[in-house]
Amino acid sequence: MPQFRYSDLPLGDDRTRLLRLLPNEDNTAPIKCQLLNYSLQKNRNGVHLYDALSYVWGDPARPQVIYIEDGEFKVNQNLHSALRRLRDPAFERILWVDAICINQADDKEKERQIQVMGKIYARANQVVVWLGDEADNSGKAMEGIRVKAADSYGVSEYANVGIHDAEISKLCERPWFRRIWVVQEVGLARDIRVLCGSAEINGHAFGFALRGDKNPAVRAMSHNIGEALFRRQDGTDMRKELSLGELIDVYHTHDATLRHDKIYALLGVSSDGSGAKDLLPNYELPWEALFERLIKHVLSAHVSVRIGQDKDTAVIQAKGWVLGRVHEVQSSVRNRHTLSIYFTGDGFWIERWQREGRDTLWTVRDSAKDVRKGDIVCQLQGAREPIIIRHCQIEDLSP
Repeated sequence: MPQFRYSDLPLGDDRTRLLRLLPNEDNTAPIKCQLLNYSLQKNRNGVHLYDALSYVWGDPARPQVIYIEDGEFKVNQNLHSALRRLRDPAFERILWVDAICINQADDKEKERQIQVMGKIYARANQVVVWLGDEADNSGKAMEGIRVKAADSYGVSEYANVGIHDAEISKLCERPWFRRIWVVQEVGLARDIRVLCGSAEINGHAFGFALRGDKNPAVRAMSHNIGEALFRRQDGTDMRKELSLGELIDVYHTHDATLRHDKIYALLGVSSDGSGAKDLLPNYELPWEALFERLIKHVLSAHVSVRIGQDKDTAVIQAKGWVLGRVHEVQSSVRNRHTLSIYFTGDGFWIERWQREGRDTLWTVRDSAKDVRKGDIVCQLQGAREPIIIRHCQIEDLSP
């Protein structure tokens, strides 16, 4: 049988492809699908009758064959397992799956599709999270999470202390929790279902249970993803909350196959992403150039940037003013996402902040790194907001 070949995707009108997963009563039968072109603007009510898949591509060393139209198409083992799990015995299922619905061999198409991925996940009927096949007692982990969620809502028949804690910790080590694209995929979802093997749980209950887990390791692993899962139930839109710089601060340790994707994956959920024309997806742009553009977008166009040998660090030179030194940091009682920073300093540039005696109060979002006593509050030339810097020892960054 010949290899499947993509036809060109029409430009404009928020166009994408959808995957029609054909039914089969035999779960071991080959997976057969069809692809159709689709406009996200067709449904004026905003909700579309397809499910968007959130998953990890997995090891490419063991590809599996599925059939699209009359052609063979190779997918990684984890996606093959997800499609087999999602296939219905009697009814076709309409899905959006990035590895199939985007021609991954066409960088220009990828760049265009990344710009509409936020809409794809936001307008899906639901986002289906696939954590992978059952392993390491994951069934017990999912049941433990279900019990913890029910107990948190006050409807559990059991005490949740010690309910499969080891299995839950193991589940949270799966690579899906560290994937950068997950931030957008679940952060914009209308509804979420989390699947692992044959087990299934509502995504909001999943995030709620892990957010309140008594095991510090589980809380640490699930914090960022749990926050994203919970936002939509709280009725807040992630797009309006965090700037690109704040998102990168929170999620910089998450994984991406390409460095570029650590930026592109967050553009669609940032409050200032739509105005970042220099950061639009472009895989032909060298990483060093993209990194420099990011720094200037976050800090100021006036800064000078030199990228280090490891390509992940940079030396930044800028003009600015020292506003003062931090001498006290408090977490907000009303909003646990913010910090109240008290620093000493004088001058016309701090008049816009609240003064408390000799101190200046600055309220900021909680950072991934702790703000400490003695840190320096600076205002860089051309920057919208102050920054906090700290003395440190660095290795040679010479090219």
